Amino acid sequence: MGLIMPGMSLGLGALITALVRPDRFILIWLSTSLLLVVSMTVLFALYKKAGSGKLLAWMIFTAFVLRLGLGIFLQVGLPVFGYESEEEKGGYAFYDAYRRDMQAGEVAQSGNPLYTVFTKQYSTDQYGGYLGLSVLTYRYLADGERTPHLMLILSALAAAVGIPFLWMILTKMGKEKWRKFAGWWFVLYPEAVLLGASQMREPYLITMIAMVFWAALEWKQNGFRSSAGWMLAGLLGMLVFSPGIAVLSLVVVAFWVWLDSHDRRVPWWVFPAVGVVVVMGVVVLAYALARQSHFAKDSPLEIIFNWLRNAAAWDLSLTKGASGHLDYQLKALPVWARTPFVIVYGILQPVLPATLMDPAAWVWRIITSLMAAGWYLLLPILIYGTVSVFSEIRSSFGKKMAWLATVIWFWVVLSSTRAGGDLWDNPRYRTIILIFLLIFAAWAWDRAKAHHCLWLKRVAAMEGIFLLFFLQWYAYRYYGFLTKLPFFVMLLWIIVLSALITLGGILYDRIHARDVTKDRPE
Repeated sequence: MGLIMPGMSLGLGALITALVRPDRFILIWLSTSLLLVVSMTVLFALYKKAGSGKLLAWMIFTAFVLRLGLGIFLQVGLPVFGYESEEEKGGYAFYDAYRRDMQAGEVAQSGNPLYTVFTKQYSTDQYGGYLGLSVLTYRYLADGERTPHLMLILSALAAAVGIPFLWMILTKMGKEKWRKFAGWWFVLYPEAVLLGASQMREPYLITMIAMVFWAALEWKQNGFRSSAGWMLAGLLGMLVFSPGIAVLSLVVVAFWVWLDSHDRRVPWWVFPAVGVVVVMGVVVLAYALARQSHFAKDSPLEIIFNWLRNAAAWDLSLTKGASGHLDYQLKALPVWARTPFVIVYGILQPVLPATLMDPAAWVWRIITSLMAAGWYLLLPILIYGTVSVFSEIRSSFGKKMAWLATVIWFWVVLSSTRAGGDLWDNPRYRTIILIFLLIFAAWAWDRAKAHHCLWLKRVAAMEGIFLLFFLQWYAYRYYGFLTKLPFFVMLLWIIVLSALITLGGILYDRIHARDVTKDRPE
């Protein structure tokens, strides 16, 4: 690339510095340019490793520029267009990012050893990894000064690095035709874009999961030496950023590789059984919460129960605080049904009709509407794939997809249980497993196209009914549009109409199959 990357980095670095830190132009310009040239070098090297190609280049370029551009816009624009909260006045989209970054600046200037960020002295970062990275960046690239846009460059880099690894994962699977679908979803998925445009750890975790997944597939095909460094880097990175995600990723990937070698040993009924266990676990949790059950003191069950109970209690309080209407509906439900109700509500967060109708500041109205739209476009594909996987579960690859479906819904339900009533935490938790979501969605989309299956359209129609009813409900709530339909009557209408679509689809498919059989020559 010669002098192209350094020249581009210096020019872009000057533009960014002029926008965000003109007061210390020379130092910040050089630091910004250094990070940009390092980012471009890393991305170019991974682009070559993944096999090059114009499509991959456009994906990597778009992902990096989109996230960095949005991050700079929010840093400059939120103090002007956002609310009066302290984080938005500082140019931060997330309160967690604001608190962590403020503390990183303090530690960077204090001269305290880096290991102190992993102690209880600093509580803004649960595990200390991201705080430590921020301190290192500010201490050695900005003379100890808090310079948030440097972390935005690293976030955009971390996000973009995930694309070549996703590309290589699908290549290893022999699913090259999925790369366009999954790759562009990765690039443009709104929640992932916002996280990659913020000082958050999720972009790193998403990419580290992809790195570990690819390393495991490479290890199986070509041996230990070809992937050990990548595997170690991904796992160590996750351990300092979030040990729980490291364990989850290792379990998911290890079982995938085991299935690849021993799929005949796993009966097809294991996967629906696991799904039933997950659903029953939610039911038992709801019952336990309602009855305030107690387990043996300090037992693992008591620890898990208390965590879930506190999480669900916090979840309910967030939901009540977010909407007086929902608080009223919750009170109308029996106690045992309230937690499942909030879990379902969390799965639907951000609620698209609410974001479209909410009279919020225009910048947040656009952001939350795009976040919701991204999830509502993906959700029908996930639902269709989950139902369809049962017809493919006897095949080797079908078992792997069934495993992914189990992991996805376990994590989505767990995320919703942990933060269902919150507009921000729940969506970002489930986005951590974006790699698994997109691989499964690519399989489901490809299956629907290959089989000319109408069920994906039917699931989308059911979602459309839900959206239309709730759009009117929120339109009346905010603007008094048309008339007020009682909440549970509205839910009944949605259920009945969805049931009619389901029954009609089953009847149509049976009649069509009978006609095809009759027309088939003897």
